Amino acid sequence: MKSLAARGAVGVAVAAAMLLSACSSSGKSENNNSTTNSSTAATTPSSSSAPSSSSAAPTGPGLGTESSVSAEVLAAVKDQPLTGAVASGLTRGVTSTSIKIGCVYTSAFWPNSAGGFAARFNRANAEGGINGRKIEFSGCAEDGQNPDTNLANTKRLVEQEQDFAVMEFSTFATPQVTDYLNAQQVPFLGWGILPGFCGTRWGFGFNGCVVSSGITSLKTGWGQASNLYPIIASGLQFKDMKIAMLGADNDSSRSSFADASKIITANGGKVVYNESKVPLTGVTDFTPYVRPVLAAHPNAVSINIALNYLGQVIAALRAGGYKGVITNPTGYQPGLLQAQPAFAKALEGSSSVSFTTPIEQSTPYNTQMLKDLASTKTPPGQGPQFAYDQADMLVQMLTAAGKDLNTKTFDQAVNGGNFVYKPNPTGGPAALPYPAGHFTGADCTAAMQVVNAKYVVKGEYKCFPSVKTRG
Repeated sequence: MKSLAARGAVGVAVAAAMLLSACSSSGKSENNNSTTNSSTAATTPSSSSAPSSSSAAPTGPGLGTESSVSAEVLAAVKDQPLTGAVASGLTRGVTSTSIKIGCVYTSAFWPNSAGGFAARFNRANAEGGINGRKIEFSGCAEDGQNPDTNLANTKRLVEQEQDFAVMEFSTFATPQVTDYLNAQQVPFLGWGILPGFCGTRWGFGFNGCVVSSGITSLKTGWGQASNLYPIIASGLQFKDMKIAMLGADNDSSRSSFADASKIITANGGKVVYNESKVPLTGVTDFTPYVRPVLAAHPNAVSINIALNYLGQVIAALRAGGYKGVITNPTGYQPGLLQAQPAFAKALEGSSSVSFTTPIEQSTPYNTQMLKDLASTKTPPGQGPQFAYDQADMLVQMLTAAGKDLNTKTFDQAVNGGNFVYKPNPTGGPAALPYPAGHFTGADCTAAMQVVNAKYVVKGEYKCFPSVKTRG
């Protein structure tokens, strides 16, 4: 599948920037066997936040009652072909009483994820299973931040364990890994920040494909307007924005900033600085990188770097006299502020986004999720939450395939044009249609801010029309 491999590492660095040193891990596998038997204008929360001539209201509260993908996007991706093996009706991992599900993950980025998967699968089993079949979840195999280890584990799950589906919750699921799964008719779920979740028949991101804007082999690309939500929620109107962007030295940061720039300028704002040049490792003095940001006199700063550098960059901005809005995509990590008080102090006043309904926002879905996590003795956190979301989506996909479960019935049910994932119960991730989710993401976030060492919801989970960047 050369078309996938050619996409390279676009998106891998996005994920790598998410957690790095935020969480620690033993490096061992997590096994829970004991628990398993649009237009170019951005959208804003209110009509006063941007020029009324170019902005629209958010699509809704993101409670699973409406699709997160606009009619414009649905029409644009409707006829795009999917790459990957055509379903032939394989019953690998399926018996009359069970469905085998495996997992490969990066524990350093998303610890306790196995408990999140198990929590949702256990509830499905307690409720009678999937059309009479119980899910047999084997826990999660650690890839050690190594793509070769990920590939070896993935092949073992498919060829030896004979799993029907694999949860690929890893930033090291390279095209070699996802191409293999795509060729073997193995549904794989994860976070759609990797190329393998875009345009492939068997790859499903719980929030869709969120990197299509950087994948030129796709006919269209879409930028995520929701990433700007914290700036909007701060009360700063687009026409008054003077935004500086400082990112890591990688293509994913440059791509995301390019998308954001289009959104900001289309709504009358100004981008006064835009550089992605902070080294991924080895930096001890951030002054040279912060100095030109301050010289541009912004009133909002967007930082797209690894979490382990975030506090130092924010401190450098504050030390330089900056008093405006600071936002980033990595700073919301449930449980982190309590675990690391010094880090909480460094992030004080800064904003970030939650890519699904934050646990601080009370919803039926979050109430159920926290109850289910408690049943597996899994603490809340981004890893368990995203894992639970992925499992919730897979449960619905398997259910939609019907009693005669095989790769063909699964493909027909999910990729046939009538499937829409809706969180169960409401109040979780945004409703997402497939196959459209193979080409675009759920453009939905909540705006979060660190206030008195706690995460506070400054803008409840909303969905925004994505911005077309190509095609």
